[in-house]
Amino acid sequence: MAQFQCGRKWKDRFGRERAHGCLFKRDEPWEEACPECGGWYVCVPVGRIGDASASLAALVAKTSEAKRLATGIAEVDRVLNGGLVRGSSLYITGEAGAGKTTLLMSVANYVAEKTERHVIYASGEQSDGAIGLVAKRVSATSERVIPMGGVENVNQILDVAEDQKAILVVVDSVQTAFVEDCEAKVGSTEQVKAVANFVTSYATQKDVVIVLIGHRTADGRDAGPENMRHLVDVLTRIDKAGLGDLPPIDEKDHDGVDPEEELKMLKGLRVFSCSKNRFGPEDVEAFLEMAEDGSGLRTPSKRRSKYLKLVT
Repeated sequence: MAQFQCGRKWKDRFGRERAHGCLFKRDEPWEEACPECGGWYVCVPVGRIGDASASLAALVAKTSEAKRLATGIAEVDRVLNGGLVRGSSLYITGEAGAGKTTLLMSVANYVAEKTERHVIYASGEQSDGAIGLVAKRVSATSERVIPMGGVENVNQILDVAEDQKAILVVVDSVQTAFVEDCEAKVGSTEQVKAVANFVTSYATQKDVVIVLIGHRTADGRDAGPENMRHLVDVLTRIDKAGLGDLPPIDEKDHDGVDPEEELKMLKGLRVFSCSKNRFGPEDVEAFLEMAEDGSGLRTPSKRRSKYLKLVT
């Protein structure tokens, strides 16, 4: 029995029809409007449902390990159970100044150089010049990273990604992004859900990684729909570490670390955590260290690592 998919196809800004579109599928055809995009498009057969007689054991035997992209930061890869999984979507949130842009610019540069594939860094909030300043600060100089400053249209971003055969796409941020088929206000729950669903479908279809950056509200809550964890494959966050994140050290375990030194140890520390992961364990976290000049996040130094082992 064949599966059926909405026949809608997107057009890019040059009027060219693209291969990706609504992507809604189900086992039976329909005559009414598409249940996903609401458009009146002919549903088209797109293949066959798997053989009902095939065993789970046979499926497991022919299923290979997930293809992962290393991020260039060992502790980030550990939290993600080996790196970014191709064909998946990841959502990262965190307070302002925690290092979301710094982290992802570094990751974009590393992935581009290691894979020798293009990476898209799109931002609806920053111009190309502002993106360039971040890149300069973290020494991200790869010619394969394509900046798209001031671009909020996800269809346009993915058109460029498809043309360039990009392996990673970063969208900063989901609260400023929109898809053309959704008429809801940019930043609204409906629009954010539409963006998340669209990029997740695209990532799966094209075997690429798409990272969505999210904001934190003034009262500390993650902006966007509460069910974001159900819309993406991986849910992460990065926060500034404070004294409240660490228990006190017993005097006998201080090993020469006085209270003032303790505060120095915390300065620049970030907590990177993963609360949902379709491809590995959840509720995993790690400490990262922000360079004093803001030039990047890295695994903590040996002295900090020694200190952290005492308190965690």
